[in-house]
Amino acid sequence: MAWIIYNLTDPDLCWSNGSGWTEHDYDTFDDIERDNLRLPIGGAWERVPWTKSESVYNRAVKPYNPMEKAGDL
Repeated sequence: MAWIIYNLTDPDLCWSNGSGWTEHDYDTFDDIERDNLRLPIGGAWERVPWTKSESVYNRAVKPYNPMEKAGDL
């Protein structure tokens, strides 16, 4: 399991350290990074079912949609 940072105001956006808020090519973080990084303004951590090393593969097959989990919030 790993983590992404999604935008609380616009859940279609996730965080990329290189690009900021983006719909595609966002970063995946491990537990150590989650514990040590500061969230960008408006961001929240979301656990995702892939690992950091699998992140590129999973996003290519099925981009993550935080709205699919809206019922879990």
